[in-house]
Amino acid sequence: QLFDTLDLAMNAALQGFGLSLGDPTIVAEELETGALVAPFAPILSTDHEYALLARPDSQQPGVRQVYQWLQGGPPHP
Repeated sequence: QLFDTLDLAMNAALQGFGLSLGDPTIVAEELETGALVAPFAPILSTDHEYALLARPDSQQPGVRQVYQWLQGGPPHP
């Protein structure tokens, strides 16, 4: 899914639609409360930060596979 704004992308992750790549400052409160999780810290050295976000209880098909792929491990069915 493609969104016009980062806010819409972060909101989609918050609603459980899957993963989102974007600015963690937009969802700082949700990250603090655990409504969203960032499985690893941003590693890009740029003027921008990105984080992988998903609800901890996300059951969307593909979320676990993308998470594992990004971490370099084998995807789990």
